[in-house]
Amino acid sequence: MVFLRGLKNIHSELAQHNIVFSGDYEQEFEQIFRELRAPDDPTVYISISSRTDPENAPPNSENWFVLLNMPYLPDGDHAKDWDSEIERMRDAIFIKLRKIGIDISKYIENEGVYTPEDLLTLYAINRGSI
Repeated sequence: MVFLRGLKNIHSELAQHNIVFSGDYEQEFEQIFRELRAPDDPTVYISISSRTDPENAPPNSENWFVLLNMPYLPDGDHAKDWDSEIERMRDAIFIKLRKIGIDISKYIENEGVYTPEDLLTLYAINRGSI
């Protein structure tokens, strides 16, 4: 799942590339690959390209590419409620970031989200998996 965010604030404590790991990486991958479900405690990768290319965001703002590991779509099974998974993952990201002293919730000016279903539908990516 990918969240594309525009934030009206600079989070100088973050670099261009950031990873906030799951507390239990083994369980995360068990949930993704064996249970085929979004993890309870996802690893979160955050890229902020405006760190090195300020033209990628307006002044005093940042562009965030946030990637979470998700399961592939099982053949013929596209009935998952991705809207509730988006909300659950959005909350998981906020919780993980708050644990490291970062609260972005009030700074998000815009957001786009891509689920595995979107990747399959929009780009014909095999089983929505990147």
